[in-house]
Amino acid sequence: MRVGELRVIDPHVNPLVPVHVTSRNHQVEVTFGLVHSGARERLDAVSLEPVSWEPSAREDRTTPPTGITRVALDGNRFLVCWTEGSLEWGHRAMAQMHRASDGAPLGAPVEISPPDADVFGAPQAVATDGHHVVATFAASSEGKFRLVAVPIDDIASAIAPEMTARK
Repeated sequence: MRVGELRVIDPHVNPLVPVHVTSRNHQVEVTFGLVHSGARERLDAVSLEPVSWEPSAREDRTTPPTGITRVALDGNRFLVCWTEGSLEWGHRAMAQMHRASDGAPLGAPVEISPPDADVFGAPQAVATDGHHVVATFAASSEGKFRLVAVPIDDIASAIAPEMTARK
């Protein structure tokens, strides 16, 4: 698993509003809350560069999820994202790859949030294809809540077919 460079989607997110993330047509769509409204931003699925931004008419008032997010990938694998930590030491976003057939972990958990940030709520993640995932979460740093996205690549399942083809 390779964790890419973190990108700030919005510097003023409302962490009490759930984040929703979907993938379609080589884009990642993120819907989130601002202080008094909502917004929808589309990102390029590979570079995470903004494609479009628009205000959302309504703000989701449900409670942000606190559990885990599971994303199915090619190669009989899945990625799990969650938040761990404490009020005293802060919370961080984590990810770990698993084998789908028996749920066995494939490697150790990896921190996907910046070390100086406190993560609020569970990361929301989506596969952009069978080998790439984009995880999003609200993180507090320097007194501000930011909505961030981080790309996660399953390099082992992407390499496996190439290795088989060369034999």
